[in-house]
Amino acid sequence: MSQSLRKMVMGSVAAGVLLGLAAPVLAQTAPVAEWEQPEVVGVNREPMKATFFNFESRDLALKGDTSASKRFLSLDGTWDFKFS
Repeated sequence: MSQSLRKMVMGSVAAGVLLGLAAPVLAQTAPVAEWEQPEVVGVNREPMKATFFNFESRDLALKGDTSASKRFLSLDGTWDFKFS
């Protein structure tokens, strides 16, 4: 093998090794899409809220306190799911 061919092959091997080592670093610095991030649960979304509530009477509706109504049911708390 000639000297210039040997240098070219060694240079290619060295470049391949450097690229192989740099690839994981480049992959870590690339931005990750929003749909791949589990902590992102909403983008460009209004806060969740109920838009309508049935009160028992006009007076309760004018007060606007939904928790005072007997039709109010809070979904906060511990849930018990049966997975099968």
